[in-house]
Amino acid sequence: MILLYCEAGSSGEVALPAGLVEGRSAPERRYSLIEHFCAVEAGDELVTAHDADELVAHHHFRLASSAEQDAYAAKQKKAKRVQERAASASAPSDEANGG
Repeated sequence: MILLYCEAGSSGEVALPAGLVEGRSAPERRYSLIEHFCAVEAGDELVTAHDADELVAHHHFRLASSAEQDAYAAKQKKAKRVQERAASASAPSDEANGG
């Protein structure tokens, strides 16, 4: 995964067309832009690197700084904890299931 920062917008989506990337066939790729961040991950290292280069070259993106990467990682961890708490709170307890 390559983390990019978009200076032009804070949310949305960016798409790159299907085609050959480094001699490999790649389907259309779509990446979400959330709070200026775009996590580029195509499932293939060469395609991921190509897509990050394309976005930096043409779409007001840049590599996220170390501080921005740390802030992004902290937000992701916090969001994961919130999801886990919500899932455990909504899971039926053994007593509710007659156990």
